[in-house]
Amino acid sequence: DRHNFPKESLKTIEHMIEGGTPGQTHVYVPQEHLGELDLWNAPYVLIAADVRSLRPTASQKDVGGDYHRPETMRDAIDTMIELYPDLVRLTVIGYSVDNRPIDAIVISDNVSSHEPNEPCLRMVGAYHGDEWASVEVVISTAWTLLGRYNEDESIQELVNGHELWLIPMLNPDGVLDFERRNRNGVDLNRNFSWAFERTPQSGTHAFSEPETLALYDLSINRAFHHNLSVHSG
Repeated sequence: DRHNFPKESLKTIEHMIEGGTPGQTHVYVPQEHLGELDLWNAPYVLIAADVRSLRPTASQKDVGGDYHRPETMRDAIDTMIELYPDLVRLTVIGYSVDNRPIDAIVISDNVSSHEPNEPCLRMVGAYHGDEWASVEVVISTAWTLLGRYNEDESIQELVNGHELWLIPMLNPDGVLDFERRNRNGVDLNRNFSWAFERTPQSGTHAFSEPETLALYDLSINRAFHHNLSVHSG
């Protein structure tokens, strides 16, 4: 209940506020903390005991078709390269905890060579594996840049003047599991060095996870002028 929201009680457990309705606040709580909810002196409704039960299924065509998984995303990138070989290439920036590749879609007018004086822009999705819509936004952006390149002057200027790195799935293991964290139980968005605070969800130290370390290594090798982190409920 939004009007009786137990703000003080939430401070005692790990949680993430995930939006809600005019009358309710939706909160994500790890399963190991579910028992503590009964200690709150406030009414609540358990929407789902396991967030994975809320995962969209392949039959839900009303969401615009199937969401991409790690293997079907690679198929999509291969199709991009087949259709637009002069504009796009695939590179792997690192590997997940379970050794799944972290794919990057690189788009530029001279995509086969690095132009040091050309600024780089980066767009990253699926820091959290249960945010499937973020993956689709990044993939759709890649398709738009490629498909409209010949007819849209503003897109031509963007692609010709920059090296664009689009990373749809920073957390491929989490996407497969429909799990917020990676396979080590770490929230990747809490594992970077800026304002790092050691908590059960943040990891032992900044960049302790192979996924965030991959983004770190990429940042050392490219001068990114802008980064867009894509999240979704």
